[in-house]
Amino acid sequence: MGIPLNVLIVEDSEEDGLLILHELKNGGYDTLYKRVYTLEAMSNALDAQSWDIILSDYQMPNFNGLNALTLVKEKGIDIPFILVSGAISEEMAIEAMKAGAHDFVLKNDLSRLVPAIKRELKEAKIREERRQTIKALKESENLYRTIFENTGTAMVIINEDTRIALSNIEVEKIFGYKKDELEGKKSWTEIVVKEDIDRLMEYHRLRRIKSDLAPRSYETKIIDKHGNIRDVYVNATLIPETKQTLASLIDITERKKMEDELKRRVKELEDFYEMAIGRELRMIELKEEIERLKEELEKYKK
Repeated sequence: MGIPLNVLIVEDSEEDGLLILHELKNGGYDTLYKRVYTLEAMSNALDAQSWDIILSDYQMPNFNGLNALTLVKEKGIDIPFILVSGAISEEMAIEAMKAGAHDFVLKNDLSRLVPAIKRELKEAKIREERRQTIKALKESENLYRTIFENTGTAMVIINEDTRIALSNIEVEKIFGYKKDELEGKKSWTEIVVKEDIDRLMEYHRLRRIKSDLAPRSYETKIIDKHGNIRDVYVNATLIPETKQTLASLIDITERKKMEDELKRRVKELEDFYEMAIGRELRMIELKEEIERLKEELEKYKK
């Protein structure tokens, strides 16, 4: 059994159509075909089903190969299109190739037809695989972008040059900057407080040598758009196969204030405790001194 092949033959000559089919059979193809010779019939055939390849004569009574190519383009179909013509000038061949024909074969040299078909089918398969890969990448990108934008956590993607490549809407709540003020415009070094830059730049460098050389989580301080200093907890990791960092950010400013307040109160209590203990010791000493004086007084009474 031959290789299945769906062929749309655009040819007004039934005899020439049969010669093409004979050549395909000799080339190992089991052909399912339809022969058309008007623009309307060709349009209907393209709408009715999918085809593996189109083999078209160049000059026919009602229309020509260029009209056929234009129709395929208008329908947005990517399908191998080979001109099979009795006679075609070099100028016509160049014009046809510019219009989108993949190859042309002369009817008096049909030995070239099967190799041309095999080559173009292979190229068409590569193009389809590329389209599917791009489609999958776009779907994956859209999925991850949706997650990135709607995660509920402030997140940024940072380029190797320290510029912010992407940020989500949650970042605005911390930094005060809108996405279009950050993306591709600001470096994180413009936002971090000066005293933290050297430390974070070292993390940035080490992370690109080996991810576990830099701490994944750390605290830093940033200066927001309005000049306020905010405490931020950062979780940063290198995106696989890239030099970009994905960082999630949590504003811990209020938590740090509470921690500082608790520390202050603990210190006060510790100081009070030490003072109270000191007072208690002094009271004990005073009581002992009073008792001693009483004893002395009793001696004098005697």
